[in-house]
Formats: sequence, structure tokens, C-alpha cells
Amino acid sequence: MNQYLETFIMVYETRSFSLAAKTLFVTQPTISIQIQRLEKIIGHPLFIRDQHRTIEPTAEGNLLYEKALKIRSIWQETQDQLDHLTTPNRKLIRIGFSQTVSQMLAANFLKLAQKSYLPLTGM
Repeated sequence: MNQYLETFIMVYETRSFSLAAKTLFVTQPTISIQIQRLEKIIGHPLFIRDQHRTIEPTAEGNLLYEKALKIRSIWQETQDQLDHLTTPNRKLIRIGFSQTVSQMLAANFLKLAQKSYLPLTGM
């Protein structure tokens, strides 16, 4: 999906450029630049920034957030369907981890899952 929209969603949900940067593993200036570019593309400010580093979405920001979530969902569904066309026997499994657990355990979990994978037939 569009990187600007993913960044926007994270800033919107965290209400923080710094937290969004940490979550997305980029610098805070990168987040600021992406939001500024998105605002230029949209032609409207998406957040109201004050001197205490708090941000609140504008009406345009609220509308874009609602639409961005739908776009992200449609994009993921489309990617899943395209993947299924090329590998029809492949099954999709989604596993969620909290941020702390994912940083500590997810990589090891995925390695174990790949090692123990046995092709399933008839499913």
C-alpha cells in the first residue's frame, strides 16, 4: 500500500510523529516529511499541531483515516487473492503479536513454523 497512507494511519492512531516513527522503524523527520508531502498531495492539512507537540486530526484527516483503512483492507485482500492465483494450494494464516512479543519472539516463531511446515493436501 502507499507508504504515505501507512504513515498517515500510524500518526493518526498514535497521535504522535515520534511514536509513529518508532513503530515504523524510521526517523521522526521522515514521518514529518511524508505527512507534509501527503498534505500537499491532498491539498489540505491533516493534523492541527500545537507548541506542546500534540496533534489532532482535522476534519480532512478524519475523512482520510476512514478511507485509508478501507483502502488498506482492499489492498491486502487483493494481494491475498493475487497470491492465491499463483499458488492455489497455499493457505493464508494470520498470526497477531503484541509489539513487545513480536520484537522478542516473532522471528523465532516464524523460523520454527517454517521448519515444521508439512505440505497439506486436500485442504
